[in-house]
Amino acid sequence: TDVFKKLSHESLGFHANRFSGSLVSQTNKLIGGFERFWDTIIWQATPVFVTIVATVVISSFYFLPYALFILLVSIIFGFAVYRGSSFMRALNTREAQASTKLSGYLADMVSNIVAVKSFGNEKTEFTRSKIHANAWRATSLNSMWGFLKVSTIYSSLLVIVSGGAIFAAVYASEHKYISIGTVYLLLTFTLSVTRQLWEMNSIMRNYNRIM
Repeated sequence: TDVFKKLSHESLGFHANRFSGSLVSQTNKLIGGFERFWDTIIWQATPVFVTIVATVVISSFYFLPYALFILLVSIIFGFAVYRGSSFMRALNTREAQASTKLSGYLADMVSNIVAVKSFGNEKTEFTRSKIHANAWRATSLNSMWGFLKVSTIYSSLLVIVSGGAIFAAVYASEHKYISIGTVYLLLTFTLSVTRQLWEMNSIMRNYNRIM
């Protein structure tokens, strides 16, 4: 409703300077992005926050150094994801712009197919659509390679965290700082936290695509 109200109050010059297909494509992406934003908050961000906080609080009663370790790791990993998302934002923006141009162009071409065929411009329109498609494919590949790079860094950090937690738990158990049962509990917490930390990557990726 708000989107329709906004578009209906724009001037004739606004609509005259924009292709209808491109405008419809942008509108659909805006509406879909709003829905995905709340889905991300409710089904991804909230479980991550609750899991990390609960793990830190509960584990502090069993082994305080471990709780502080998890808290510190979560902060560092969160900062790394934030920096990685800043790098990805530029790539996602270029990909979104190329996708909008492609879908808008195709929508306009199909809507005006009678005029295109009347003037015999099929080959010209096909060439133009191929240019837009190649541009979108190039930006999409750049985004994919960028995502693989930052994901490799995140995976390396999580491997270090898991290895460090296992080493610390075994060391503490051998030196009688904690019991075997506590070791099992802390390792279970570690697996749960690392799984939720990885979700931060997905959350920021979705956030960049939405914005």
